[in-house]
Amino acid sequence: MAGPFIVITPDEATVQEVAQHLQPLELQPLLHFRTLQEWIRYEQNTETAPAALILLALALPDSEGLDAFAEVKLRAIQTPVIALLRREEAMLGIHLLQMGAADYLFRDELCALLLQHVVARALERQKLQNALSEYLQELYASESRFRAILRHYPDGLLVLDEAGRVLLANSEAFRLLMLAETELVGQSIEALFRVSEPGFVVVEALQGLRKLRMQEIACEEDGCRLVLLREPTPAEQGVGVSAGLFTMPA
Repeated sequence: MAGPFIVITPDEATVQEVAQHLQPLELQPLLHFRTLQEWIRYEQNTETAPAALILLALALPDSEGLDAFAEVKLRAIQTPVIALLRREEAMLGIHLLQMGAADYLFRDELCALLLQHVVARALERQKLQNALSEYLQELYASESRFRAILRHYPDGLLVLDEAGRVLLANSEAFRLLMLAETELVGQSIEALFRVSEPGFVVVEALQGLRKLRMQEIACEEDGCRLVLLREPTPAEQGVGVSAGLFTMPA
């Protein structure tokens, strides 16, 4: 449920004008606060949904200018804040945008069309930003889960890009291939292995050639590939090794 539309200004005429101009947008009931502290007390004591939008006059009885905006934005991080300026405050406009203001308007230029446009744009932008934030959080959580799986997977695991370069690898892959992360990530898969019979690859080690069991899994959605590596069983160790450069199947 959307929260209320809040106006923080000591000017009653401004509140009435804003309410009239924004009537076509069918926002939640407008709440009016005359001072910054009055709004802060409301924020601290209410359990309703966060405000949908805040229209803030920078000339308040208990706070002015950028300090007033900073105090409001600090307490309403996910709410678009539009600053209402007097002409003599025009130089603050660029600083307000840099501090995170959704927009700013001049009190002597308020009209229905302009106010509706600025408010609608601020609400839509905030909606997109919130959606992006949720997506990034989900992506981060998904990546964190994947890295946890990668870290604890018992076999060696390589994640390759479409060109066959190593994007990620787990500690078991580093051990089996006897390479450090800096040596492995970014390396072409074709440079890592020499061919054996199907399902096996050979790694060059200090003590000679080392045979590994290999399985490839294609990720159809994003074009990446997974390569699983493990130590061969004693029976598999006995299968002969043929020389030559390793070529990944298409």
